[in-house]
Amino acid sequence: MTSALQEQVQSQAKLMTTVNEFVYNHPELGYEEIQCADYLTESLRELGFEVERPIAGIETAFRATLPGEAGGPRVGLVMLYDAVPTVQSDGTYHPNHSCGHNVISAAVIGAVAALAQQAIRRGDLVVMGLPGDEIGAPQVMCRGGSKAVTAVEGVWDDLDAVLYAHPEFYNTVSRASRWMARYQVNMTHARQLDQRGELQASVVWAVHELLGAIRTLESNHTQEFVMVKRAWINGDVEASCPLSAQLQILVFGLSQDEVETRSIALTEAVNSISRSAEIPIVLERIGPLYMGIRPNARLATVVHDAMEAVGLEVLFDPLPLPFATDFGNIAQRLPSALIGIGRKGGWKFHSLGEAKEFTSETANQVMRETAEVLAVATTYLWENPDWIVKIHEEHQKYVTDGRILNA
Repeated sequence: MTSALQEQVQSQAKLMTTVNEFVYNHPELGYEEIQCADYLTESLRELGFEVERPIAGIETAFRATLPGEAGGPRVGLVMLYDAVPTVQSDGTYHPNHSCGHNVISAAVIGAVAALAQQAIRRGDLVVMGLPGDEIGAPQVMCRGGSKAVTAVEGVWDDLDAVLYAHPEFYNTVSRASRWMARYQVNMTHARQLDQRGELQASVVWAVHELLGAIRTLESNHTQEFVMVKRAWINGDVEASCPLSAQLQILVFGLSQDEVETRSIALTEAVNSISRSAEIPIVLERIGPLYMGIRPNARLATVVHDAMEAVGLEVLFDPLPLPFATDFGNIAQRLPSALIGIGRKGGWKFHSLGEAKEFTSETANQVMRETAEVLAVATTYLWENPDWIVKIHEEHQKYVTDGRILNA
């Protein structure tokens, strides 16, 4: 079965290359992916999928379904297509595909095109088109990633398992990631002169103190847990004109409890600076909480078996991911696998000058391997409904509040 399915995937090489090139040559920031969403939904319709768009109120998000045997397992595949928002020297954003989302889109198309050719499909195949993955994009900073947004809306809840593959350094299934909350700090204050004609404590001073406080908070922990994603100050040359400042801050933790504890420390630091500077400072949490991955060893074993079946060497015990992903919000709701497909030497993620590596021959090989793994793993799940039962039993064993998920 595996070798025949691999051949079917490999026969989609031209289609995958075409999709890869289209997405790469049409980089769009998060929640602005009109061209890619149009192109990908049309490609899926041509393969026989029924497409629902928009979903969860997101114009560039979609859900595409290829029906199979009634009552069979329903497997979801994650498709990404937004671009990395590289900040230029003039402060503008340059969208580019230096994170491999073009590879992901093409691989998913290749996998489902091969599966669509099967005479008998033991279950439904669902492709979830998800915009807004890169958190640095302006709209994503405000709204949060679409995986988290769609999870809240319950659009995943009728699926039995979800597979999300991404270019990585190794062939593996990630078992842990950080939790993350995002905050925005706003302050505005008129610059005033004291009795000696000197400027009193100002917004600039408050920003300086806040950055210093964040460094102090970091030094109290063994791992970085607060990151200033963006900061800017606006004002005029006139001393009487007010200054304003805004900072966007990320707070990380290995559990929800850690995130909340560190958020309290950040809040206390902001309030202390506000009192000292006599400047009103507003600290506001924005967007959804990014949850840690909820591991599922049984589902990971299915993916590992698929990797080995297509000839890949597997890393069975990966280190925890050093960042947060809103795929954790999906993994908290239903059995999910975050799959890494690696290449020797890894990747230079989010580096504008290295974006072309995601159109190289080795990237194309990773694209084909990803498609094969997704197709084989999906078929294993379809043909073994008893595995689905055990996968769901394991999912229910874990707590949902994050206290032990990433210990």
